[in-house]
Amino acid sequence: MELNKSNARTGLGYLLSAFICAMGARSIVDPINQSQAYGVPMTAATDKWQYVPVMGVRSLALGIAAGTLMLRGDRKAAGVVLSTAALIGPVDVWACWSAAGRMSSEAWGHVFGDGLFAVAGLWLAME
Repeated sequence: MELNKSNARTGLGYLLSAFICAMGARSIVDPINQSQAYGVPMTAATDKWQYVPVMGVRSLALGIAAGTLMLRGDRKAAGVVLSTAALIGPVDVWACWSAAGRMSSEAWGHVFGDGLFAVAGLWLAME
């Protein structure tokens, strides 16, 4: 199989779908450690960590939707779904900023990741 734009788009669509599913699943299974990775460290002693599994369900749903569309061969629709993941990003950045009181490295990670999902999703959607 030769590498061309079509194959690269397909591979990227599957990769991003799997990545967002994995992040969502980790948030559901291990919310306290994932909250630290998100930049909003919490402990089991607080009730605030309980929103992390909800974030996981959100990410898992986006990843499953995009992956299903990829399996059906609809890269354009999968690209739209993946690019909408970037719309969630500003809220995540705000949460990290609020927790740290500044633009932490985790907040910048969300900025970079959201930009990546936006650009990659649009690239998939534009054929």
